[in-house]
Parts: sequence; C-alpha cells; structure tokens
Amino acid sequence: MTEDYKAQLAGGAAVSVGLRMRNAAVGGIRNAVDSLVGRVLLVEENGPAVLLWLAILGIPAALVWRRYQRVLGKV
Repeated sequence: MTEDYKAQLAGGAAVSVGLRMRNAAVGGIRNAVDSLVGRVLLVEENGPAVLLWLAILGIPAALVWRRYQRVLGKV
C-alpha cells in the first residue's frame, strides 16, 4: 500500500482541515503497517531460536513433570 503524503504549503498558507485529516489518516495507516511488519519480522527472526530452546528445555521438563505426577499419584 502506498500513499502520497501531501506536505503543508510553505509560506504560511492555511491548510484545510480535510487535508490535515487526510494526512493524519495516511500517517496513522503507515504507522500501523510498519508496526505489523516489525512484529512479523521479530517472529521470523527469533522464532527458530525460541523453538530450539523450547525443544531443548521443554521436552526434558515435560518428562520430569510426568514422572513427578506419577510419583505423587502412587503415594
């Protein structure tokens, strides 16, 4: 999505409220899209490392937890 930003006129000319609202909306949409893209990139960059550490630490922790639960159930 691309949108041309209409800069304010130089020389102190009055800018209409509609144009200012349009520029604010375009800026808000641009910020929202940039934020969403940043979040997606964060997950793409760090996701594999998180999954690796979950496998390394999570699987043994789950096995220990299951054994602990069995021991508590037998007592």
